[in-house]
Amino acid sequence: MALQGKTKVVQTEGGGVHIYIPADVRKDSQNPIHPGDVVMVTIDGDRLMVQKISTTVPVVTVKG
Repeated sequence: MALQGKTKVVQTEGGGVHIYIPADVRKDSQNPIHPGDVVMVTIDGDRLMVQKISTTVPVVTVKG
């Protein structure tokens, strides 16, 4: 079981970033997120949360 793992953030050319999920974490049986899933990224204080969302729910982007 690998519920956590050290990784790094890599900046992309377009100004975004990629966060790599270590293979041990990705392969863990408790990991609900898989390639192709739609996720919601939220900042909560000093935490970055990634949550799998249903593709049937509309995603609303708030600018501001």
